[in-house]
Amino acid sequence: MPGEQQHYVPQFLLKNFTHGKKPKIFVYDKSNDKRFHTNIKNVAAENGFYDLEVEDTVLTMEPGLAHLEANTSRIIRKLTKTRSIKSLSEDE
Repeated sequence: MPGEQQHYVPQFLLKNFTHGKKPKIFVYDKSNDKRFHTNIKNVAAENGFYDLEVEDTVLTMEPGLAHLEANTSRIIRKLTKTRSIKSLSEDE
């Protein structure tokens, strides 16, 4: 949906770097030299990052990327669980 928060690093990848009972990620903001923990929903994202305004219309790549991420995340989960590419099918 145009204008919504869109992650330029997919959340399924960020999840692999979380820790704790309520999964948080450690963040370093080099622009202001700040360090903090936060939910993955709050990092590596901007509103309308994949949107393009053409005349009076807003086009977005988000739905297509979401579809690719859904298919890819399943494969990444399988790889991180098995720690081997031998577990992948030929299609994967």
